[in-house]
Amino acid sequence: MLSSTQPRADGRLADALRPFEIKWDPMGFALSSVIIRTGRTAVLCSVCLEEGVPRWRKGQGKGWISAEYRLLPGSTPQRQNRELLKLSGRTQEIQRLIGRSLRAVVDMNALGENTLLIDCDVIQADAGTRTAAITGAWVALKRGCERLIEQGLLTDQPIIEQVAAVSVGLVDGHPLLDLDYSEINLLEKVGGKSDHATEYRPQVGVITISDSVSSGKSKDKSGPLLITGFSDSGCSVENKKVLPDGSDELTPTIQNWIKAGVELIITTGGTGLGPRDLTIKTLEDIFDSKLPGVEQALHAYGRGKVKTAMLSRLTAGVVDGAIVICLPGSTGAVKDALNVLIPTIFHSFHMMKGEKH
Repeated sequence: MLSSTQPRADGRLADALRPFEIKWDPMGFALSSVIIRTGRTAVLCSVCLEEGVPRWRKGQGKGWISAEYRLLPGSTPQRQNRELLKLSGRTQEIQRLIGRSLRAVVDMNALGENTLLIDCDVIQADAGTRTAAITGAWVALKRGCERLIEQGLLTDQPIIEQVAAVSVGLVDGHPLLDLDYSEINLLEKVGGKSDHATEYRPQVGVITISDSVSSGKSKDKSGPLLITGFSDSGCSVENKKVLPDGSDELTPTIQNWIKAGVELIITTGGTGLGPRDLTIKTLEDIFDSKLPGVEQALHAYGRGKVKTAMLSRLTAGVVDGAIVICLPGSTGAVKDALNVLIPTIFHSFHMMKGEKH
């Protein structure tokens, strides 16, 4: 058994980092770029400026930061296929983590309505690629912002804090810092078809959209039903909000919740046929992709019980790696949705993480 003072296979002690190196500006056309090396792991991180912001951000005077992450084909002992049309759950999870880590330390107001695009490409993978990507991306971002100030494109430094990342794990019961691939072992399999009891439970947020509830003229019944249903199934439901129909706060609320770690957002209300029922249009404008299977299952369940369900409107999609589902405001529709979604919707998070299904 390895002790805390016994050298590891590469000679390091338990609390020692791997050799660390940064090579500046290997890419001549990027705003800034670095190759960060931690031991045998190497990641190319670059920053590019794009004028404008996503549609949901326009008119707010704030910027945005988006991150992408890929394993290059020759970065592992067995060639990695390029992810072109469909990203693996692992890739989506990592690039979402990189983007959130950077956005947490940047003043978006100081960026103006500009987007900084961060690309992290793994040249060689010997564990710790996501943590190296976060550290390298921040270093490249800092240099890139300094250059924008020098060029007169920014007035103030938008980066307000430093951020870096490193892995830590238990080997034979002892904590080790900055693990390499040889120190990573799968000790016990959990999850999948053979272990439904430990199925993943996402962080959930619930938004009720109603003029009458928002003004205090009526009591919110559907929101509490959703909160109770997901809480009873083992989910954490810390984020709750009531908004009037057609509220401009809907999109930024969703984006801020996703940034804070909410993975499943359910809205109820604002789906009727009236001129202020804009929830579906608002959400579909920010979806990265739709989830037609979820929509079809919800419609089919309702139509089997009530004929007027054919007039109901709802939608479901993915936004920055989180699932957003828009339901009608009636308590009946919400109860039906809980029966359809729980526990099946939780399996989608296993799929998004790249697990077998």
